[in-house]
Order: sequence, then C-alpha cells, then structure tokens
Amino acid sequence: MGTWTNSSTNYSGGYRIGSSLFLPAAGSRGISSGSLFDRGSLGYYWSSTESSSFAHYLYFSSSGAAMFANPRTYGFSLRCVAE
Repeated sequence: MGTWTNSSTNYSGGYRIGSSLFLPAAGSRGISSGSLFDRGSLGYYWSSTESSSFAHYLYFSSSGAAMFANPRTYGFSLRCVAE
C-alpha cells in the first residue's frame, strides 16, 4: 500500500509506493480546451490495456486509488517502464 505526499506548491503531491516509486499527482488535460486540471490533488495514469477507443487508467487521490476506462482522447500521464 502506498502513502500520499502533500505539497503546498502542487508540484510534489502524489502517491509513494515503497522507496522506489513515486507517482506525482499530475492531474489531467481537458479534452476540448487543453487546460490542465487537478494538478497536485489527483493522479491519472494510462495502463497499456486498451479496447477500441477506450483505455484503462489508474486514478488516485489522497483518499485511495482505483482503475477505470475512458476514451483515449483524455490527456493522462504515462509512466515508462524499462524491460
């Protein structure tokens, strides 16, 4: 289980898992406006699982985390993983 990191600047808030992984609460990009939303308070990260025009993503906040699916047009973060 991870822990939430608070930040008054909204640049380092996020979810820490163990000592090696930190997922910043980067928020998301709006579909139509391209504006940034929820930076420092919510995290959205795409998974590699997709179905047609939808893809699965990890959502997290200071109160927990869950997986959902959305159209791939949403501007969510990616986390690159070396193989």
